Amino acid sequence: MGDDRVSVANVHEELDRRGVPVRAPALRTRKYWFDARESSIPQKLLQAAQHQGFTHWLIQASAAKDFRQRSLGIGLALAVQQQEDLQHLSEGDVAFSDQHDLLLDIRAQREGVLTALFYTIHDADTLEESSRLGASHDFLIVDLIDETNIPLELVVAELQDSPTQVLKLVETAEAAEVSYGVVEHGADGSLLRTQDIEEIIALGESQQKRMTAQLDIQVGEITRIEHIGMGHRACIDVTSLMTREEGMLVGSTSSGGLLACSETHPLPYMDLRPFRVNAGAIHSYVWCPNNKTHYLSELKAGSKVFCVNVNGAAREVTVGRIKTEVRPLLLLEAKCGDVVVNAIVQDDWHVRVYGGDGEPVSVTTFQPGDPVLCYITKPGRHVGLPVDEQIIER
Repeated sequence: MGDDRVSVANVHEELDRRGVPVRAPALRTRKYWFDARESSIPQKLLQAAQHQGFTHWLIQASAAKDFRQRSLGIGLALAVQQQEDLQHLSEGDVAFSDQHDLLLDIRAQREGVLTALFYTIHDADTLEESSRLGASHDFLIVDLIDETNIPLELVVAELQDSPTQVLKLVETAEAAEVSYGVVEHGADGSLLRTQDIEEIIALGESQQKRMTAQLDIQVGEITRIEHIGMGHRACIDVTSLMTREEGMLVGSTSSGGLLACSETHPLPYMDLRPFRVNAGAIHSYVWCPNNKTHYLSELKAGSKVFCVNVNGAAREVTVGRIKTEVRPLLLLEAKCGDVVVNAIVQDDWHVRVYGGDGEPVSVTTFQPGDPVLCYITKPGRHVGLPVDEQIIER
């Protein structure tokens, strides 16, 4: 397919020839559709999809009037197969069909209605045609006959420069999650077809976990530095690449911690390891999704932790390995407002945390009074979860 890459210019030329308006690209946020075309679909499944943050119900066009009365907060995609179905479309709806020409007519005649082409891919010819035709529409929903995701990868790659958003028909939350990882960007969303409420809940929960959190990173002041001898320290190696502005929040108490730097900055005696944070002593907390913490000693392959940048934007990453060794340790204590936090890190020049200006600082060069990035939160944790009780940590 690489030699026949879909040309956005050619698609626009064809649409213009047919009198179909060319639309500006939509904001590419991930879409979660629930297939509610079956007339006997249980009400609890519809409610679950709505409560779990799904963006659209896919329904039969003839059922539009009924669904509009209960679609607060969720969009409608109407399955259309013939001209009579078009009377049920309203502005803001998505017209869903496997009929390319019918959808082009809708685009030409119905301003404010988006189009979604459904296409089944079962060989090289249907793979090529799906991208070629899909480029004319707002959405392309693909159904893969074979279990491999290679056709999805190729479609996503073909349409990466077009405004078309690619969704995959799936029957489990796990299959949806896998589709989001193809060719790095992944599919733009999924159409979930299931009668299992647990799959709806699982996909909704995974959606929430993938969302970027915003943490309040503040500038504190180093108040104490102490060489405390030998101990076990852990490096956190994750399955994602981090940027020069990203690291992880680690601290000895539940009141907060310091932003430990990823190994993304050059050092004279070793190669970069942009998947690693030299986090510190194994008793330390590391901040994780869903307002949780874990001890470094608890982490293992498959654990989820937060990767946080100097502006506080946090994203979920997966642990691939924890590397624990005996090393000399250094206590860094900082005060931020009235709160004192500390991190115990490896006592070596190559280990860094972020200074107050967001630049990495070698831990052995800190002096009392130096600015440092801190995260401050309400103290009190039990098995990693915040608890409302009086607690004293020193």
